[in-house]
Parts: sequence; C-alpha cells; structure tokens
Amino acid sequence: MHFRFITLVMFRVWDVETGACKHALMGHQSLTSGMELRNNILVSGNADSTVKVWDITTGQCLQTLSGN
Repeated sequence: MHFRFITLVMFRVWDVETGACKHALMGHQSLTSGMELRNNILVSGNADSTVKVWDITTGQCLQTLSGN
C-alpha cells in the first residue's frame, strides 16, 4: 500500500498494484505537520496539537491523542 497527502485534513491510501483508492483518512482539523508509517500503522501529527494513529489496512482511526 501507498499513502499520499491530498489536502490539509485528508489522506488517501492507494493500492499500488491496482491503482485503486482503498481509504480516505479524515479527522484532522488543520495543517498536518508530520507523518510516520510503520507496517500498517500511520501516525500523523497536526498543528492543532493532536496526534492520530491510523490502521491503513482498515482505514480506521485507532486513537486520537491531544496535547497542550
């Protein structure tokens, strides 16, 4: 799988073999400041002081962490 940054608040997960969009990951409210992908887990940090943990296989947000 491959992921690509689309807008300030959405990521898309693509199947590189078929070219099909597998999931649209939505939930951040502003500019995403960083991402890390390990295996099937994507962690994204946001300017609103939140971090989201995504399963790119299912497209689900597993957890949202908030900071001060």
